[in-house]
Amino acid sequence: MCTMTGVNARLMTKVTEPLLWMEVYEDIGEQDSFLRAMGQCVQASGLGQWLADSGKRHTEIFQCA
Repeated sequence: MCTMTGVNARLMTKVTEPLLWMEVYEDIGEQDSFLRAMGQCVQASGLGQWLADSGKRHTEIFQCA
């Protein structure tokens, strides 16, 4: 993702559920462009076949308070 968008990522797993992942992307700038690029990467990689809920990703967007 960094190559396509210039955004670095952190990948975390839940301690009690190691198959539950959380990705953190900071300072993404243009949100819609980033989400489109993310969707293209997921589709191109075939990652969706390994995701629960029929390959659907759950996205939450936060900002600093």
